[in-house]
Amino acid sequence: MAVLAALMVLFTYVQTGRLTPDIGFLWVALRPRSSAERRQTQGREPNLPASLDIWADSSGRIQGHVLRGPCKGRWLDDLSREDCEAQGAYLRDRDRPSAVKFDQYMRQRYSQEQSRPRRAHAVTTRAEALAELGLGEEATQREIHLAYRQAMRTHHPDRGGSHFKAARLNAAKAILEV
Repeated sequence: MAVLAALMVLFTYVQTGRLTPDIGFLWVALRPRSSAERRQTQGREPNLPASLDIWADSSGRIQGHVLRGPCKGRWLDDLSREDCEAQGAYLRDRDRPSAVKFDQYMRQRYSQEQSRPRRAHAVTTRAEALAELGLGEEATQREIHLAYRQAMRTHHPDRGGSHFKAARLNAAKAILEV
């Protein structure tokens, strides 16, 4: 901190040609901070190092090593789901910055395991798509396009409509486009 203050004094001298720096910025730079301020700025308990050594490799996959907590000394990929939950709880209580990174890792690791079931609200057949747009079997491409535009004007989420209804309309249009 003292080096920073000295550099600021030097910078002020170079700019103004005077050696009388404003003492206010020195007080802000060098003033003692309370432990609450340190905890707030660091996001973890004072004087404690990070709990994780975590990084993203060249492919974007998050990897790391646990430095503190119930799974100390283990690689993230070696942890079971229960171990991850215990480590996550520890981090949320004691080390917020590491907890944020660990939550990103958890989302990445466990999002592939969950196979998404087919949505019950998805439009899957031509008949369902036509019914969603309020058209009959004999509808032309122009009628389909106009009905879709009219329905989206009413149901678009940016205009106060439902995301659910807009998704159904988009699915109907995708099925009916030839």
